[in-house]
Amino acid sequence: MSNLRGTTTFESVVKERQDQLSDLRSKKREGMLSVRRCVDTDKVTLLPPIKEIETVCEMAKQGDLMSIRILTSYLNGDQTTNRLIVQHEVCKSLFQLIPQLDDGVVQEIIKLLVSFTSEKNSEVYSQNLITSGFLDVLDNLFQRGHEVKRTTLWLIANICVDGERIINLLFNYGLIPKVQIILEEERYSMEILHVVSWMYCNICRMRLVLDPHNMKAIFDFIYQTTVGEYKVRLDDSVMSDVLWSLSFIAESRAYDGFLEDKKLLKGAMGFLFSQSKLVYLPALRFFGNLSSKDSNFCQTLIQLNLFEVFKQLLDTNHQIAIFREILWAVSNFAGDELVDNASYIVKNTNFIGICCDGLLNNSFSEDILKEMSYTIANIAYFKSDEHLILLLTNYPTVVAALISILIKFPNTKQVVSITLRSILNLLEFGVKKGVDVQTVFDSLGLENILNELSNNADLNTLSKKRIELLLQTYYPKDDLNEKGLTEI
Repeated sequence: MSNLRGTTTFESVVKERQDQLSDLRSKKREGMLSVRRCVDTDKVTLLPPIKEIETVCEMAKQGDLMSIRILTSYLNGDQTTNRLIVQHEVCKSLFQLIPQLDDGVVQEIIKLLVSFTSEKNSEVYSQNLITSGFLDVLDNLFQRGHEVKRTTLWLIANICVDGERIINLLFNYGLIPKVQIILEEERYSMEILHVVSWMYCNICRMRLVLDPHNMKAIFDFIYQTTVGEYKVRLDDSVMSDVLWSLSFIAESRAYDGFLEDKKLLKGAMGFLFSQSKLVYLPALRFFGNLSSKDSNFCQTLIQLNLFEVFKQLLDTNHQIAIFREILWAVSNFAGDELVDNASYIVKNTNFIGICCDGLLNNSFSEDILKEMSYTIANIAYFKSDEHLILLLTNYPTVVAALISILIKFPNTKQVVSITLRSILNLLEFGVKKGVDVQTVFDSLGLENILNELSNNADLNTLSKKRIELLLQTYYPKDDLNEKGLTEI
């Protein structure tokens, strides 16, 4: 923690971190994958009369193959058919019939249920599946042929995102050990790996603290796929799910012990160089989330040469998505409480120079410039005198870049608040060390900018207090009592 932060009261530090933490160090991002996946079947665009659908429901309940297929085609997104399936207790009847049916009919039933649980408001339909006896027929389904097993796992992946209760019921049933048996029986076939990796991804997506024994088995699967212990070549789809799983896991403190494994981290780094966005994007998100956790993780990533990897990535892949994700991770390092981690960026990388140049020359899109603004704002936020000397010596244009942030993003509340605090730090540092920092800020029009911002009704209370303090301390207009810098 920097010595400037150390001069504040404990209460103000706690409040400050509550106000700033989400944007300073832990900006969470949702994965791009769809949560549920529907069976690729022809859907009718115009449903028949309700009476006709009800007739099909009753026929399907008797195991009529054609009626089951027709009912699947009626699941077109408007939920009329879903409601009728619930009303007529179709799932309950089908589950009672399953032990008597052959694989061909059972496969069509499971495909119907996959579509049934792929609709919006699917938690209602997932609960209907459970109350209708789905768990009672799982043993039977898992003893059938390849396609039935695969589609059943697909169905489970759909309902896993509908709440902790469903996941715990599946865990209590013994799902995870049975999945491991299926993987071995199917010799880790790519089709089975596709649905298992996606199912585990959906479980991790829920960001819940779940039964540690079952989660360890999921982690073992993720670990083995990430470090390359499976003797099959995993395609981009499987690795995408695995890396998204890691990204979601990294958003919880409950599983930090798993994430501290350096072999796992090195394995995940290798996927940063994938040519597929399906793979490199979740890998980048994973490391971005890791950098938002705490100083120990930041130090570990520095020791594993993450910044050298970032440099190689930018030299070899010019996709703007990669640049954006890297900047987000860099901003987390810049805002880290351990000053050494922020100083590492200043001493050993050129990211501060890139961000300063980008902001001053307006040479990137707005979303990229905003990521740059967080890095520059964070790099002087509650930092030590030694760090600020290093920063100003290596990148004197950081002062102009801070001003540029206030001009470009006056309505982005968090970045304005962080930037104002960083400007206060630099001005106080200048007074303490006899360095005329204020003249530089004056020449860049800081006073006028602060006056304009003071009229911005959208700014939060903390920003308004910082503006008031800056104006009263460095541009006094009257004899009002000045407040100490350490108060905010």
